[in-house]
Amino acid sequence: MKNPWLHRYCILLASATLLMVIVGSLVATSGIVKAHRTLGMTVGTITIGLVVLLWLWEPRRWLRWLGVAALLLVIGQGVLGSVSLRLGLPPAVRILHALLAQFFFGVTALLVLFTSSVWRQQPLSIRDSGWPTLRQLAILTPIAVLLQAMLGAAYRHGLAGVLPHVLSAMAVSLLILMLAVIVLTQHAGAAPLKRPAKTLLILVLHQLPLGVLAYYLRISSYEGSWLSLLAAAVVAAHVAVGALLMGWSAASAAQIWKHTRPASSF
Repeated sequence: MKNPWLHRYCILLASATLLMVIVGSLVATSGIVKAHRTLGMTVGTITIGLVVLLWLWEPRRWLRWLGVAALLLVIGQGVLGSVSLRLGLPPAVRILHALLAQFFFGVTALLVLFTSSVWRQQPLSIRDSGWPTLRQLAILTPIAVLLQAMLGAAYRHGLAGVLPHVLSAMAVSLLILMLAVIVLTQHAGAAPLKRPAKTLLILVLHQLPLGVLAYYLRISSYEGSWLSLLAAAVVAAHVAVGALLMGWSAASAAQIWKHTRPASSF
C-alpha cells in the first residue's frame, strides 16, 4: 500500500457514514433530525476531503473518479433528504433517501478495500465453475441486500407490510449461505475470498434474530416504558448490521471478481 493514510481516511469516511445511516433510521421514530443533518454534513465534508486526497495521492485514475462519483452521490442524497424534510414530501422520497445512504455506504466500503494493501495482491486466478457461479452470486448478493434495505425502510415508513421484507431477508440469507458454502468448501485456501464469506455469514446470523426482535417490539405496546429505548436500540442495531451486510457484500463481490476467472477462460 503506497499511502496508508489514504486508506485510514477511507475508513474514517465509512465509519462516519455508518453512524449517519444508523441515526437516520431513528429519525422517523425519535425525531433526531438535527443530529442526522449534522452527521450528513460531516460525511459530505469528509467526502470532499477524500476527493482532494485521491487526486493528490492516488495514481489509479479509475479510483480517483470513483471518489468523484461518491461525492456526487452524497450531494444528491443530502439534497434529497433536505428537500424531503422541508417540503414534507411523501414517504417514498424518504425511502429513496435511505436507499441512497445504504448504496453510498457500499461505495465507501469499496473505497476502503481499493486503498488497502489487500487489494494490491496479485489475482489468484481461481477457476469459477458450476451453477450458480461465484461471480453470479457475488453480483446478486449486494443487489438483494439493497432491495432488502429498501423494503425495510418501506416497512418503517408504513408503505409496505413486513412480509416483503421477510421474504427478501430469506433470499439474502440463502444467497449468502450459498456463497459461503462454495467459498469455505471449495476455496478455503483463498484468504481474499474466505474472510468476506465468513464475515457475511456471521453478519446474517446476527441480522435474523435482530429482525425478529425489532418486529416484536414494534407491534408491542411500549409507549412511555423502557421498552421504547430498547426498541430504538434494536432498530439501530438491525439497520447497522444491514449496512454492514451491504458493505461486506460489495467488498466480497469485488474480491471474487478479481480473484476468479470463468471456467471457459481456462
